[in-house]
Amino acid sequence: MPLSAPLPANLLLENRYEVVKLLGHGGFGRTYLARDRQRFNEACVLKEFAPQLSNPAALKKAEELFEREAGTLHQLRHPQIPEFRALLTARVRGEQALFIVEQYIPGQSYSAWLDQGHCLSEADAMQLLLDLLPVLSYIHDRNIVHRDISPDNLIRHQDTGKPMLIDFGSVKQLAQTALQLAGATPSGQPSGTQIHKPGYSPREQLRGQVTASSDLYALGVTILVLLTGRSPLELFDDQQGIWRWRKFIRLQPSLERVLDRMVEIHPRDRFQSAFEVMNALQPIAGTSPGVVTMPPARHPMSNMGTQVVSPGLPQSYSSPASQAAMSPAGSVQASPIAPVAPAPIHTPQDWHWLGRSLIWLIKAPFHLIGLGVKFLWYSLRTLDWVMTWIWRLIWITMFVVLGAIVAFFWKPDWLAGRLPQLPSFPGGGGGTTEQCPDLNQLRRYGVSDREFYQRVNDRFHQRRPELGGRMLTDRSEDAPLRQEWCAIATTVMKEIEK
Repeated sequence: MPLSAPLPANLLLENRYEVVKLLGHGGFGRTYLARDRQRFNEACVLKEFAPQLSNPAALKKAEELFEREAGTLHQLRHPQIPEFRALLTARVRGEQALFIVEQYIPGQSYSAWLDQGHCLSEADAMQLLLDLLPVLSYIHDRNIVHRDISPDNLIRHQDTGKPMLIDFGSVKQLAQTALQLAGATPSGQPSGTQIHKPGYSPREQLRGQVTASSDLYALGVTILVLLTGRSPLELFDDQQGIWRWRKFIRLQPSLERVLDRMVEIHPRDRFQSAFEVMNALQPIAGTSPGVVTMPPARHPMSNMGTQVVSPGLPQSYSSPASQAAMSPAGSVQASPIAPVAPAPIHTPQDWHWLGRSLIWLIKAPFHLIGLGVKFLWYSLRTLDWVMTWIWRLIWITMFVVLGAIVAFFWKPDWLAGRLPQLPSFPGGGGGTTEQCPDLNQLRRYGVSDREFYQRVNDRFHQRRPELGGRMLTDRSEDAPLRQEWCAIATTVMKEIEK
């Protein structure tokens, strides 16, 4: 079990590593951000892997075994792999713990980026593959299998933009192996438990058998998850053992074939090396916009031996070389698997691909007929849509023209606007003594009542600005104003007659 409580901030370990904060909690312990006082306070990561042990001798033995095996990972020098710096044994609040010190990578994990609702485009997925395959080729050439590739363990470096491969599952396997050989297997974990992540790890890894193609499988699943935004459990039909990711996204066929082969269920059907995947991607990368091609690896990698030796692996999987590497004292010596004889000219994989090719040739005419039917169907739908909108435009145009005609001849008040303020008395009528011109004469001159009233009102209100545009009434106090209005109306009438 890990330490009973997290390390507090500002705690100084071994008079060198100052804890800044807790970053997270993984399967084998907590992870902290720290500062290395002997490297100008450079940021680093502390990963807690050792359980709490009551037997100091067992902890010491576990540390020795783990340090011997982890030395290989310490030799990794790649710009996209965090630097593996040191092992650290420390006593905290009376408890002994084992830590790994690694380079800190500033940036965001692809898992966090995915949780924000983002997804990769096809071109971005191609670029991510071309960025990561050389890294896998580098570690596989050194007989190291990552074992735990997933969006959680990929970080986009905030300065370079390159994906960084973190949290080697082989490191966790080494820690567990060392503890098992020291007789300190954590409670609740059976001997021989393998490092894997549900959905990302192939079936052979769950049985304790890992090769380079196991990492390629996990990388293929990771790309599909980042493209679709779906979990592996949604993309894979476990009942039928079939990937069903195409219902969420469609890619160019050549890239689909590459991804299909990367996530084949049987290891023999997959690519056997990162070099093979890069070769298959080169023609696609040349036609994909925004994709930068990567140089090929130095040489293809055929049969790989894993760096991890676990006592829980099946006997049929452990080679004589790896069994001989375990000394009576319990130490583990990593040894590559002996080379395998060249495969025959015609392998089962060749016949498998030949069968697939024949099936594809048989299906091709039906696919062409289906494409023709789809084209005809979409053409008819497009024509129907176009004709529908043509008729709609005709009807809209007719209504607009009809409305314009009606408005021109009818000219309702709501269209003409608010009529000007006119006197509320008819010319000479309504019991008044004012004599106003007969408006019936206006029709002989083609002048509308509205136009006449507007002209009279304009002149009247120019003379009487103090009225503020109010309407005249039939009251006696407005009699002089009505006479003045009628006089102006008479003048305007005479001007019209002339």
